Amino acid sequence: MNRILIAAAVAAFSSVASVASVASAQGVTVTLTEFKVALSRDTVKAGAVTFQVTNAGAMSHSLHVRGPGVDKGTRDLSKGEGASLTVTLKAGTYEV
Repeated sequence: MNRILIAAAVAAFSSVASVASVASAQGVTVTLTEFKVALSRDTVKAGAVTFQVTNAGAMSHSLHVRGPGVDKGTRDLSKGEGASLTVTLKAGTYEV
């Protein structure tokens, strides 16, 4: 399994960033294939982040985000399926 780290940068106003709504979430496009997780970017600001996930592989795949206070993931996605996952990230490093 590939492991990729996402570093959440410290927001200038962390209290404002922590109450960011899903509507104002930062977007990260994720493409899953066999033995590869491709992210449109690997660094985001602390706050709400929405991962737009697409399974471009031949097998079922899912995305999981783990780090400070976060342990969430998508359901298993069949070939060609997509899903979104919104999480609120604190400053730190996360594994996807």
